[in-house]
Amino acid sequence: YLKSNKIHLVDSQSATLGIAAQVYEAIKMRDAGMAAEEIVEELRSLQSKQKLFAILETLKYVKMGGRLSATKAMVGSILHIRPVVMIQEGRVILVHLAKGSKNALRWVYDEVSKSKIDYGRKIFVGHSRHPAILTSFVEQLKDKVPRACYDIWELGITMGTYGGPGLVGITYFEK
Repeated sequence: YLKSNKIHLVDSQSATLGIAAQVYEAIKMRDAGMAAEEIVEELRSLQSKQKLFAILETLKYVKMGGRLSATKAMVGSILHIRPVVMIQEGRVILVHLAKGSKNALRWVYDEVSKSKIDYGRKIFVGHSRHPAILTSFVEQLKDKVPRACYDIWELGITMGTYGGPGLVGITYFEK
């Protein structure tokens, strides 16, 4: 418990990229003159509108972290399975299994293009040590969602540890 009205703790219910998007929004609100309590309330409201998808290029790190058995990891690797996860209410949820990176990317593009994106806010995209994948990802996203403003990030150690090199993610807010 903090005995200060100058510090407000907000559980982002997200990960690196999602946290960055929320901090960016909080800074905009602060700069617009909103009070800290109003910013906290608005951030909590925005969390229910935030979508975050990530594509794992390899199952190796999920297996190493104990979240997948060696057998499933081996079979998934042989079949070139690329999991697509999302963060929902602070939890990582498997939402799709694709055969190959292109199919995983296509699935995410379709999900993003079906969304009612809030174009008044940036779309954040990021990668874990694989800028070539990110460049292709963003180029194709711009074809599907041309009106958006994109902010590009290299993901931090938490996402890199969870998903390994080649992980690509996107987060945005819906209306």
